[in-house]
Amino acid sequence: MSRRHRIRPLIFTAVGTTAVAVLAGCSSTTPSQDAAPTSNTHKVRATPPPTGAVTTTQAKAIVDHYVAVNNKANATRSPKLLSTVEGGQLFLRSKADFEQWSTMKAKDQREYQRPFYYTDRTYIIPAGQSWFAVKTKGSRSKVPSFIIFDKDHSGGWKCTAALALWSPLPKIDTSNHKLATAVHVTKEVNGLAPEGLNQAYEDLFVTGGKGAGKALSLTNETAKSALKVHQERPAGRDGKLTTKYFTQQAAQEDKVYTLKLSDGGTLALAPTAHSSTYAIKPQFANQFEITPLREEAIYTPGRRMEVDDTFQGEVLAVLPTHGKARLISSEYQMTDSH
Repeated sequence: MSRRHRIRPLIFTAVGTTAVAVLAGCSSTTPSQDAAPTSNTHKVRATPPPTGAVTTTQAKAIVDHYVAVNNKANATRSPKLLSTVEGGQLFLRSKADFEQWSTMKAKDQREYQRPFYYTDRTYIIPAGQSWFAVKTKGSRSKVPSFIIFDKDHSGGWKCTAALALWSPLPKIDTSNHKLATAVHVTKEVNGLAPEGLNQAYEDLFVTGGKGAGKALSLTNETAKSALKVHQERPAGRDGKLTTKYFTQQAAQEDKVYTLKLSDGGTLALAPTAHSSTYAIKPQFANQFEITPLREEAIYTPGRRMEVDDTFQGEVLAVLPTHGKARLISSEYQMTDSH
């Protein structure tokens, strides 16, 4: 998003589970005087322990299958194959990688197609949810990752989010029979609800943190990176001829994942999206036009007065009981341009 375009003169050519109480001996005709007294006894069934969507063994098999299919899809650059094990915002980013393949350096292409695997896995399985998370380390990465697997509408498992952990993952509360606990997305933690995380984050691009972004701590690298993108809009000659601004967009996927932390805070992973508009100023509209970057030209080739890019991604943050929300990581990819 900090890439530079070339400006050229224009050439004109023309309910949850509840315990069940069973009441015995409650029949109800009026007894005769000779009837023996009856005793009403309540038998209470024990509430079964909570369960997650999978066991640790099942989770391991799901992750192993994902890795195997992902490696095959990368080797053949097949979005169709990848879509059988990947979904959500993550698949949108991966699909865009395949679409923009020709713009990558040969070295990056080789690295992308090199098989990978996950090590040092910690499975985080919330009670009563359709998904589970994994803290792990990718064989091609220097930092740990946080990934989500969720069931799709057909019941199949897909990896729907994957982010690098640029700062340590807080301790997850697993006191519920060794299972994690999901937090309702509308529950505010110190003034910010998980469902509002994407709006707060996108505000860093849109206004530089003057709006909803005030709820976020700006001292971490993820926040600083977003602010830098906002601040480095066209300067110098570009700034005289063009304008650039960001607009929050609806993410294609809308599911927010949450986990209760041991200290009472919340870990939230939210889908997020924005558009970047780079345009010739009105007073120069008949004099100049913009040459799109190679990645942008994949979707819409040719010079034009305005270039609009769409970015889809995810953001991971800690919503603490005290202080402002702290961003841990975010991932983006341009998925369209016109």
